[in-house]
Amino acid sequence: MRKLSTFITVLTLAAPALLWAQAPKKVASTAQIQAKATHRPLVQQQYAQENPNMMAAKPIGRTTPTLSPNGKTAAVSPIALGTASNGFTGLTTYQNQVVSVDSLDVVAYIHRQDINIWGGGGTANGQYRYDISLDGGSTFTNDIGPIQTVYTNYGRYPQISAFNPGTTRNPFDAKLPYYGPTNRFPTPGWLDHVSGLAQLSNASPITSTETYQFDGRNPVLPGGLCQGLPGEFWTVAFQDDGTDITDTMFIFKGTYNSGTQDLNWAIHAAVTPGYDRSFDGSVVGICPNIAFSPDGTHGWISILGNIGTDPKNETVFPIFWHSTDGGATWGPPTEVDLDLVPWMADSLQSLWVDTTGFPASSGFATTAFEADITVDEYGDVHMGVVLGTAAGGFAISSGLAKFMADVHSTGQGTGWDATYIAPVLTFRGEFGTGSQTLTQDNFPQVSRDEAGTMVFYSWADSDTSLLSGNQNGVGFGTADNLAPNLRIGVRRVIDGAMSYPKLITDGDLLWEGRALVPTMAPTVHKIGSRYELPIVMMDMVNNDVSLACAFWYFGNDAFYDFSVDSWCNGPDMDLGWSTWGYSGATPPCAVGIDNQVDNGIVLNQSFPNPTSQDAVIRFNLPSSMNIRMDLVNMYGQTVASLANGEYQAGNHDVLVETSELAAGVYFYNLYAEGQVLSKKMIVTK
Repeated sequence: MRKLSTFITVLTLAAPALLWAQAPKKVASTAQIQAKATHRPLVQQQYAQENPNMMAAKPIGRTTPTLSPNGKTAAVSPIALGTASNGFTGLTTYQNQVVSVDSLDVVAYIHRQDINIWGGGGTANGQYRYDISLDGGSTFTNDIGPIQTVYTNYGRYPQISAFNPGTTRNPFDAKLPYYGPTNRFPTPGWLDHVSGLAQLSNASPITSTETYQFDGRNPVLPGGLCQGLPGEFWTVAFQDDGTDITDTMFIFKGTYNSGTQDLNWAIHAAVTPGYDRSFDGSVVGICPNIAFSPDGTHGWISILGNIGTDPKNETVFPIFWHSTDGGATWGPPTEVDLDLVPWMADSLQSLWVDTTGFPASSGFATTAFEADITVDEYGDVHMGVVLGTAAGGFAISSGLAKFMADVHSTGQGTGWDATYIAPVLTFRGEFGTGSQTLTQDNFPQVSRDEAGTMVFYSWADSDTSLLSGNQNGVGFGTADNLAPNLRIGVRRVIDGAMSYPKLITDGDLLWEGRALVPTMAPTVHKIGSRYELPIVMMDMVNNDVSLACAFWYFGNDAFYDFSVDSWCNGPDMDLGWSTWGYSGATPPCAVGIDNQVDNGIVLNQSFPNPTSQDAVIRFNLPSSMNIRMDLVNMYGQTVASLANGEYQAGNHDVLVETSELAAGVYFYNLYAEGQVLSKKMIVTK
């Protein structure tokens, strides 16, 4: 897999266009926007030369759905929310566009309005409206607003939160803080931020405040709108100098004023990452985010970037700032070197291979270019992010091995680790037509329960030739994330236990392959033993992001119910799952890949491993018994039955023919005497 050289992704302010790239996506400066006409053809030409198969691939629209082999036609039943004039209302993983408050039974989603319904002409599409549920996401009242009635500047990419300044549990006593960037029109260019406090309502018009601020500071897209200590709200944003982001990131704090019934926002502080520019002179800093622990004491700020504390200056690492006093002061930046995570180096050598069978250990570990964070009950930060290997020049692609991970602190930042959540098969997809395109990587999101005892994950990934068992499904055989499906996972904080990840939209007549920008609230909605993940996704008409789009709530479909779902030992699940996406029954926990002797039964490593031809698996039985041996892919789907029946005591060899198998990682599971033994086998081509 050849690397794709880094280039600037162009983002148009009024109707942005996101171009193909296997490199970080950046907020465009005014100068970059003006250069769009000459820049785009060069980018497409270069991309086509290096990635001809990806350029030829086309997204599959909802007008031609395909039934999956299991016959599902209604795997999910999302709830319709409001609409916007186009899809450019929420495209960043660090933008908190959904909020859920258990104590009020409230779920809300903020977005730009649809001028086809509300009028006002092209400039009015920047006014914000919200969709509100007062029964925990069961039903919604949509398009409440608009929030900005004076409408001095034109809103973009809004965020929302919620709180009740009083002591009642009446949701109509609650306030909805909102926050977003604004821009000039018709001349492109970011201009100030808009903020305010809307009274929660399920009818228009509403009471709300509207303030424009920070003139001349040039902050761009803010991220992570959240509450810290009671009545204190926070967000962060990079500063832009008209050409690129600077070495300054602003921390904004809003304090509730009961007299004015508003939040008084100000720049609380600024942090300086200290970027490493040695590779090509440019800054690599993306995804500004902020989150607080449930008690508001521990705050964490994060970005993805490179600040030069490590010689691997072509990789992207998580970078964090920590506050232990509710955000009053912030410590220095900490760059997490992923190659120092104890188990990761071994995995790079043994588990990760690219599509040609070349070991992924030839590159350094790196993050992809989207991330989200939360903070647990102990004050430790959790970053949901895709990890992989760098191909050089800050490049990462679908051909290189990747997985969804939780990069988290231990001991409130005294140590760092990464937890393997799920394999990730693809990386980036482009959706749209002409100059109006939406570029989506895996869109990782992370959330927690309100107490901070559990961390939840969501992301989007497409089926590829590595995934057998759904060969007639939408997106089968794609090289990239052109037909994304929604996946979710969960991890318990106190002991690291995990429950199996779930496939949510797979097999649905309308939604298979259509998981676009699945944004999730910072906290989940809990009903007894059931935890619903408040996720909203976008639906485009005819795959055209420039047309009016609709939003749908998937919280009733994306859930864990621990009266049914089971917890498993996290380390046993890291690299050796025996199932994925189970249906109808609770799966057994996976057996650790190094625990291969039980009751005298021995399962040996396949030979040769890795293999590009046939392989032999030997096992030994202490006595005559009935056994079964299956070969499964990374998702736990059975691709071959290797042995089945009664076998005598002694050694037995099984021949595995790999000619029909795609390159990738497989696991062979031996079932005998109520035990499951498992080892992995790597197939190269």
